[in-house]
Amino acid sequence: PGSPGISDDSPATPGDSTLADMKRNVYALLENINQNGVDFFEVWNAAKEMGGASPANIRAAFTSLRFADRTLSKESLVRSGREYVQALQRVIETETSKRLQEKISLETQREQTRKRLDTDITRIEEEMNALRQKLAAMHDERQGIDADFDPRIQAIETKINAGRKAVDEVLSDMRAVIGIMERDIN
Repeated sequence: PGSPGISDDSPATPGDSTLADMKRNVYALLENINQNGVDFFEVWNAAKEMGGASPANIRAAFTSLRFADRTLSKESLVRSGREYVQALQRVIETETSKRLQEKISLETQREQTRKRLDTDITRIEEEMNALRQKLAAMHDERQGIDADFDPRIQAIETKINAGRKAVDEVLSDMRAVIGIMERDIN
């Protein structure tokens, strides 16, 4: 079995590998923030291993894991589940903010590079014909700016979008499990 919530039998569409990679990263992040003891995360994973986070599997996982930790209760599951949701959202907001700053920095660099090259080109065009080789080289460099920056900016945007989509899907799964716990665990 793979990570909870990641399905290998869905039809492939563009960006799926990025989404699947991002979801694996999100689950690894959840593993890193996993608290000691038995809580929401262990019940959720156990239910997933039983075939999915259905009410029956969640109840069975809860009942089984309660033998390992008698302090486990419906309230502690729901509370810890909400804490994981909040912790994940905080981490993702921080990471998204970092990526947006990277994007802004690259866009600023691109504009500064473009402006610098435009100034140089204008100055060189006013010089003597002996400078034409230098001018041609700088034209070539200027034309390559978008080819240099656009793929990197697009890659960051793709990762941000995939990361958001992965987090939304994971959060949706987590909220569904919390809902099941609230309804179906006595």
